[in-house]
Amino acid sequence: MTRTNKPYAYAYALAVAVSTAFTFPVFSADDSLHVEGGALANPASRYELPTIEVISTAPLPGMGVSMDKIPSNVKTLSAKDLEGRGFDNLSDALNSGFGNVNINDTQGNGYQVDVNVRGFTASPSLGTPQGVSVFMDGVRVNEAFGDVVNWDLIPQNAIANITLMPGANPQFGLNTLGGALSVVTKSGFQFPGTRMDTSGGMFGRRQLQIETGGHGETTDYFIATNWYKDSGWADHNPSEVRQLFAKTGFQDDDTDIDLSLTAANNVLEGNQTIPLSYMGNTSQVYTYPDEVTNKMWMLNLKASQYLDKDWLVAGNAYYRHVDTSILNSNIVGGSNDPSNNAQNVIYTINQKTYGTSLQLSDSAPLLGLGNMAMVGVSLDRSRTDFTHSQQDAVVAADRSTFSSSDILLQTSVQGETDYLGLYTSDTLSLSKEFAMTVSGRFNSARVKTTFLAHALDTAGANGDFTYTRLNPAIGFNYNPTSNLTSYVSYTEGMRAPTPVELTCSDSQNPCSLPNAFSSDPYLKKVVSRSLEAGLRGKLDQGLNWSVGLFQTRLQDDILYIGTTANFGYFNNVGDTQRRGIELGLDHRKEGWDWGINYTLMDATFQSAFSEAVSANSSSSGGVEQVSAGAHIPGIPNQMLKLRLRYRPSETWAMGWSMNAQTSTYARGDENNQDNKGKVPGFAVFNLDGKYTPWTNWEFSAYVRNIFNRTYSTYGNLATNYLPGGVFNSTGNSEQFRSIAAPRSVWVGLTYWFDKPKGRAEGVGDRD
Repeated sequence: MTRTNKPYAYAYALAVAVSTAFTFPVFSADDSLHVEGGALANPASRYELPTIEVISTAPLPGMGVSMDKIPSNVKTLSAKDLEGRGFDNLSDALNSGFGNVNINDTQGNGYQVDVNVRGFTASPSLGTPQGVSVFMDGVRVNEAFGDVVNWDLIPQNAIANITLMPGANPQFGLNTLGGALSVVTKSGFQFPGTRMDTSGGMFGRRQLQIETGGHGETTDYFIATNWYKDSGWADHNPSEVRQLFAKTGFQDDDTDIDLSLTAANNVLEGNQTIPLSYMGNTSQVYTYPDEVTNKMWMLNLKASQYLDKDWLVAGNAYYRHVDTSILNSNIVGGSNDPSNNAQNVIYTINQKTYGTSLQLSDSAPLLGLGNMAMVGVSLDRSRTDFTHSQQDAVVAADRSTFSSSDILLQTSVQGETDYLGLYTSDTLSLSKEFAMTVSGRFNSARVKTTFLAHALDTAGANGDFTYTRLNPAIGFNYNPTSNLTSYVSYTEGMRAPTPVELTCSDSQNPCSLPNAFSSDPYLKKVVSRSLEAGLRGKLDQGLNWSVGLFQTRLQDDILYIGTTANFGYFNNVGDTQRRGIELGLDHRKEGWDWGINYTLMDATFQSAFSEAVSANSSSSGGVEQVSAGAHIPGIPNQMLKLRLRYRPSETWAMGWSMNAQTSTYARGDENNQDNKGKVPGFAVFNLDGKYTPWTNWEFSAYVRNIFNRTYSTYGNLATNYLPGGVFNSTGNSEQFRSIAAPRSVWVGLTYWFDKPKGRAEGVGDRD
C-alpha cells in the first residue's frame, strides 16, 4: 500500500505554511462585534457559537427552535467541552460527553471505533449495520458505499459545537434510525485569535494543532490544522493523522456566506482483536499488517439570506472526494497447507459525492400564535469505484503476513446512489405553555451496482433499485414553568440498503465480507419507529436535570448472516428493538462543574432467525438459532458517566471523570447461549489539569485509565488458528476481544499569539 500521495501531501504542507504565516490576523479582532450589532447581528451566525441556546432541527441553519419546544432529549457539546478535557479523537469526545453513547473498538485503533447512540451505530467498518446520520455544516458525511462514518476525517479543533438529536428524526433524512449528529464548524467572527497547541507523552504520542481566525466588519476567515502521530500502545497499531480546515465568509445583518475546505491524509493501523488465550500479553497482535489509509478533500459553499425579519432562505452546495485503501491480514484455516496459510486482502474505495440543499424558514405568527415553519429539499449523488484483491501469504514467526506473491483482482464494482429528500416542519406555540411540532420527510433513494470484473466464471449480477417512503413525526411540549419542560413524541425514519449490502445479499452466493461480491438480490428498506417522552428542568441556578424514556423498533432490519466461518450475506432478519431510560444531572457554579449521566437500555432481536457460526458452543450442526428476545451483541445494559471539575482560580483547574458500563455479549453470540461468557463490564477513571501562569500561556496534563485497568469494549467469537502462536489448521473456538489502551500520560502547552480580550460569555473561554 502507498502511504503518501503527493497532491494531498503538497496541499497539506501548503495549508500548514499558510496557517502558520497567519499568526497575526489580517482582519481586526474587534471584540465589540461579538456583542453589539454589525455583522454578528445576523442570527444565522449563532449556530457557530460555542454555546447555543436554540437548536437547528435540520442539517441547514434555520430560525432555530428553543430547547423548551423540542420534544426530544437533545444534547450539545461545545468547543469548550471538546478542548477542556484532552480527548484523543472525536469518538472519544462523543463517548465521554454524551450519556447515551458507547463505543466498540472493533479495529484496535481509537480513530476507527464504532460509535453507538442508543444502541444504533455510526461505524467506519463496511458491513456494520448503520443507524446514525452525521452532518458537518449541512453535508451528510456518511459515505454512500456502506453508510460508514470515517471519524478521522472530521477535524476536532475546527468544531464550534455538536448537537445530538436522538431518535428517528425524519428531518435528517436517510439512516437516521436512532439519532443524528450535527457538527457546526468555527468561524473567524466567533473564534478570533491565533493559538498553537503542542502535546506529547507515552507511546510516542506527539501532536501539533494551529488555529487562527479573524474578521473585519463583514468578512472573516478561520484556519485549523492538526498533526497527530503515535507509535501505538500495542504492537503494530501506530496512527498518523493530518487534517486541515479552512473557512472564509461574508456576513452582514441579512446575509451569511461561508466557503470551507476540509482535507485529510491519514494512516491508521489496528491490532485486531486477540483470543482470550493471549491475555497474558495484551499488547500483542493476532496477525499484521492491518492498515487503513484515508485521503479526503471537501468543498462546501453554505449561504443564508434574510428576506425580511420572519423569512430566511438557506442553502448549500458541496463536493466530497474520499480515497480509502485497506490492507487486512487474514488466517486461512481448514485444510490449508501450512506453507500457504494466510491471505492479504486489499480493498480500494474511491468515492465522489456532490449535492445541494435549499431550505426556507418562516417565523411569522400563524393565526395569532407563535410559529416556526420550515420547508426544504436536498439532492445528493455519489459514485463509488470499489476493488477487492487478494494475495497468498504465509504467517511468519512474528505473525506478519508480508508476501511477494502476485496480487490478484477478485472483484471490481461500481456503485451509484441518488438521494432526494423533501421535508417540512412546523412548531406551533398553541399557548405560552404548550407547543406542538409536526414534521415529515419524503425520501427517495436509488441504488445502482455494476460489476466491472469478477474472479468467478459467472460475473456478478447488476442491480438497480429505488426505495421511497414518507416519514412523519409529531411531538408535544408542555412547559408549566420556566424551569420545567415535558415532552412526548413519535417519529419515523428509513434506511435504504447500501451498495455494499446489495452486492452481497444472496444466500446461495455468500461473500467473505466484503471480499467477493457475487450477486445483489433485492433487500427491503429498514423502517424505524420511535416513541419518546421525558422531563427536563432546573432546580436552582446552574443545576440542570433530565429524565427521558425511549423506544425504537426497526422493521426489516439488515444484518450480516454467517454461512460458514468466513462467508455470509446480508439479509432482512425481521424486527429489532432498543428501549431505555436516560437520566442526567449537571451543575456549573462558582468554580465547580460536575455531571452525572446514567442510561438503562434493553436492545433485543424481536424476530427469530438462524445463522451459520463457527465458534458458538451452543450451535447445532454449525447453525445458531436466535430467538426473539435475545440481546443484541455489543450494547451494554447500563452505562454510568461521572465528571467533576474544580477551578479555584483563573490560573488553574483540575478534573476527574469516570466511564463505566456493564457486560455485553460478543458478536457471534447473537443467541446469548455461548459458554465462553460475556465481555466483562468495566469502570475507567481519568484525570486532567490545566495551569495558566500568564495570559497567553497554558500548561496541561492528562492521565487516561489512571488505575491501568485491562478492559475491552468489544468481543467476537472466532476460531483461533494460531493457538500458542503456532499455526493449526483446525484451530480452537475462542472469544476474541479488543483490548483498550492501558494507562497513558501526556502533557501539553498552548500559546496564544493574540488572545482576544473581553469576549462575550462562553466565547473563547476555554478551560
